[in-house]
Amino acid sequence: MPWQGGHRLMYYNKDLFKEAGITTLPETWDDLVDAAKKTTKFEGGTMVQQGIILPWGPDGATSFCGFFYAAGGRWMDDTAEKPMFNSEAGKAALGFWVDLTQKHKVSSPKFLFGQGIQGSFVLGKSAMQIAGPWNLGPYPKQNPKLNFGIMFPPARTKGGPRGWDDAPWKLLVNPKTRYADPAWEIIKLWTSKVSLVNAMSIGVVSYRKSALEEFKPKANEHWKVFIDAMPYNRARPFKNWRAIAVRFGAQIEKALLGTVTVEQALADGEKEVKKAIDEGAQL
Repeated sequence: MPWQGGHRLMYYNKDLFKEAGITTLPETWDDLVDAAKKTTKFEGGTMVQQGIILPWGPDGATSFCGFFYAAGGRWMDDTAEKPMFNSEAGKAALGFWVDLTQKHKVSSPKFLFGQGIQGSFVLGKSAMQIAGPWNLGPYPKQNPKLNFGIMFPPARTKGGPRGWDDAPWKLLVNPKTRYADPAWEIIKLWTSKVSLVNAMSIGVVSYRKSALEEFKPKANEHWKVFIDAMPYNRARPFKNWRAIAVRFGAQIEKALLGTVTVEQALADGEKEVKKAIDEGAQL
């Protein structure tokens, strides 16, 4: 049974946008490049302010979804056994990420490396990042002066398709357990409207309509964007997603660092994912 989860949108620093003269939020990939260029700063050839954070590793694959889906991508075939991301959509989306780092120079995997992937946004040193609602509570505590907003990841072209990763947590009952009845009672409690409204207050998304309807009127400006984005959510492949996140995530990192081409990253990533599936590996 679906329980709760979260999807990743784009956080942006309102003060850095204002300072750069940006008055309209990016709606397309070209708009995003323009905004990132305006909010990136160099001093003596060293980046001192980053336009957008592009994460790597397993987090990179998850955050990549918003661009992959905008390009019309699909991760797996209907059997969830055959990867399909080495495609024109994969090439377009990963090529765009690589251009942001290597051509436009508005993102760097090495920027403020010691602060962690998301640390530079909290410090006010990066203008945009891709993240979920679980950061809505911690960020104001970590930096009370951080003035941020939430926006949809842009479409590839104006009016084009959109979509982003949804990470649903599911509750399952082992059919062989002796404790099916008490387990079901726990599930009913955890999926009740009261429990899910409380869960949303700490940064997770409810899939229960009645909980969403009760929470939305009292939601702040940030939460309202996450709720309004839910019709565009696309659930990640339940089967074999971990193989994609780990194996292809590693290839995204290599592409951003410039050690492999976009084409090689996609080919090697798909090969590694298929190998993991064939071997029955969890990673």
